[in-house]
Amino acid sequence: MAARPGTDRPPPPLPPYIPPQISVHDTILASRISLSPNPAIAYVFLKPATPCSLDPIEQARRSILSRYTSSPIQESILTSVHIGNDPFIFLFKLVQQPSPLDAFAHLHFDGLVGE
Repeated sequence: MAARPGTDRPPPPLPPYIPPQISVHDTILASRISLSPNPAIAYVFLKPATPCSLDPIEQARRSILSRYTSSPIQESILTSVHIGNDPFIFLFKLVQQPSPLDAFAHLHFDGLVGE
C-alpha cells in the first residue's frame, strides 16, 4: 500500500519558546524578601538520561515541591521545567557568596543527568 502524499513529512518545528512578559506591576516583583549579605543564585540544569523521557523530570519536580512546601523562599529550591523536543529542568536556590559549589550535592534524581 502506498503512502498518501504529504503524510511522510515530519511535523513543522515548534515556535521558539517566549517566556511570559513581566512588568513592575507583577506581584512577585512588588514583594520584599530578606536576603543574606552577598546574595547569589545557584542553579543546576538537569535533563533526562533517556532522550524525551518526561517521567524523571516530573518526579524531580514533585520531590522538590514536597520537600520545600513549608520552607521560606530563602531556604527553598525553585524549579523551572521546559517540555519540548529536548526537555529539561532548572533548579534554583538563593545562596550567599561565595556560592557553595555543592548547593545541590544532597539531591539525587534517578534518570536525570547534569549538564
